[in-house]
Amino acid sequence: MFFSELTTTSDIIYDGKSFIKPFIDNLSKAKQSIILSCPKIKIGRYSLIADKLAEMVTNGTVIQIFTKDDNTDVAKLRTCGITVTVKPDINFNCCIINRSDIWYGSVNILGYHSTEDNMITFHDPETEVFVSLRIEKIRQNHKAMNYKRVFETMVSETAGYLTKNSLKTMVLGLSGGIDSTVTAAICHEVVTRYPERQFKFIGVSLPCSSNSAEENDSASLAMKAFCNEYWVENLQAQYLLVKATCEQRYPSTPVSQGNIKARLRMIYLYNLASVTGGLVMDTDNLTEHYLGFWTIHGDVADYNPIGGLWKHEVYKLCKYLFTEVHTDESAPRHQALRAAYDITPTDGNAVAAGGDMAQIAPGHTYEEVDDILNTYLQHRDDEQEMRRLNEAYGADTVERVLTRHRKSEFKRKRMPLVIERALYDTGE
Repeated sequence: MFFSELTTTSDIIYDGKSFIKPFIDNLSKAKQSIILSCPKIKIGRYSLIADKLAEMVTNGTVIQIFTKDDNTDVAKLRTCGITVTVKPDINFNCCIINRSDIWYGSVNILGYHSTEDNMITFHDPETEVFVSLRIEKIRQNHKAMNYKRVFETMVSETAGYLTKNSLKTMVLGLSGGIDSTVTAAICHEVVTRYPERQFKFIGVSLPCSSNSAEENDSASLAMKAFCNEYWVENLQAQYLLVKATCEQRYPSTPVSQGNIKARLRMIYLYNLASVTGGLVMDTDNLTEHYLGFWTIHGDVADYNPIGGLWKHEVYKLCKYLFTEVHTDESAPRHQALRAAYDITPTDGNAVAAGGDMAQIAPGHTYEEVDDILNTYLQHRDDEQEMRRLNEAYGADTVERVLTRHRKSEFKRKRMPLVIERALYDTGE
């Protein structure tokens, strides 16, 4: 259905200046959802609307923004908990509030606008038919988890496993990314909370030349903030030696080179765990497991606290930690968590440019990829659910994600020990 075909009531036209106050007033009444299409996001002096959106999402309103390009303002909106999806073909300005209040016109709501632009607003209850399925799915993701319970369970279960198996040391390779930093926060809490058990947490950064300065800096912050012992061991020389040896018969590929780096790191970490009487911490999440986004005998380790979380839930746990637990913005732990939250996730092995999502589903978010995977795993035979995925994200994107899932099935035959999701996800 096109906007010209909608049956409208009480329509009003504003210009690019006069629309701001009534638009914000309408946003304030959003109890369910806000869907916003804005081709170019450049907040600058238009922060009143962005500030109101940030306020609404903290009140439980589900907000989904579509835009054409990624930039620093998009990153700021995501930091506030707003879901922003980048779609290069977005070319119209529109906002749907509570599934029925529609704003449509030439005003770029989160970008430049003037009195020469115009915006019409009208009410159409029938719009709910087109957006309700997706909004409810996103809302379920938002309300499903108590992250205090998640963190407490991860800490207690990890401590219990160490004690049961007479282990004293947790060894972790820190990449600077969000998964290893959140795992570091868990390990630190285990040591802090059970001093009588004399646990130790050793963190090591094991970069090669493919690791960016931003990743290395973030890893350094996390090590200093959370570890009892920590250091950097650059493996570039060892990587070049092993790579040259492996290439004597067959040439390497970007993927095989990345696998060499991952397996070198694991050799180092397992040796360290062996000589210190400990175990190696695994940092993969559910999204990575189901996409095969890890290296056999490389990334997979002994014990995984976060293995029951989808990637977007790792982000939410990280945000809980720096907003509810380590709240002092000048403190190293807050800064380490915030740096990891803001960094673009990569595999650290230079397999592909543009970060992890450039390999998985360009233009989409982890929350959307997780929705595709979770829905497929639970409802693959449900035609209505699969049709919803295709309509929401595009059939090509859905097939791209699911193809990667199917092709990596062989990797999931042997899994590391993972804290079971049911221990903290009670559905309350």
